[in-house]
Amino acid sequence: MKVVVAHNRYYPIEANLPFDPVTREQLDRAIPRRPWRPLPVVTLCDVLSEVLPACGASSHVGKMI
Repeated sequence: MKVVVAHNRYYPIEANLPFDPVTREQLDRAIPRRPWRPLPVVTLCDVLSEVLPACGASSHVGKMI
């Protein structure tokens, strides 16, 4: 216990870190951590297949006649 008191004296910012009393997990800004979920894979072909039709349907501005 003396070690904790000495540590908190030298590092006061760590003395009152928020934690969940049930799971004993440290909270980030009083928000529980969420499990990491991977983002969906998007390729350049996926992006171009959405963008190119819109470019073809736009007005003649920027096109050579």
